[in-house]
Amino acid sequence: MPTTDTKRKNDVTKLAKATSSDPKLVFENFLPCRFKAIAERSVRLLADTHETLGITAREFDIMVVLSERINVSSRDINQTNGMDKATITRALDRLIKKALIVRTKSKKDSRLVNIKLTGKGRRVFSKVEKNALLWEREFLRGINLSQLNKLYHSLDKIDENLDKLERTKPL
Repeated sequence: MPTTDTKRKNDVTKLAKATSSDPKLVFENFLPCRFKAIAERSVRLLADTHETLGITAREFDIMVVLSERINVSSRDINQTNGMDKATITRALDRLIKKALIVRTKSKKDSRLVNIKLTGKGRRVFSKVEKNALLWEREFLRGINLSQLNKLYHSLDKIDENLDKLERTKPL
């Protein structure tokens, strides 16, 4: 975990490297690497809140999506969290075996399968959600509302930029 002095040094280093005529790629200052490291660490630590209830990280991600919406498809899950189709299918199969979700044919389009939480799934998710929200409170400790809003705004902008990058050819 970086100290305040290290953070200041990194800020200065980032600025110097970004404006240098010979920029260098440094793991701690390259945002995709930082995002990945923070995300992996967060997922690992967050897992403690739901694995005690028998829910894996992938199952957790899917249950969050299912708790927010009705008539969810595998495609919706992919578009929400970027999970690949095979991973989604394996996680869905495990959730079905645990009787936490059901799949039903769409009434509007017989090619589509809707996925939803069962009563048991909603009860388990309620416990998972409570634990996750308590964890998130600690995760965000020391970050005020203004900082959090700026972070969300920055993440939204990065997400928009990623959408543009997906539509264009690599540099």
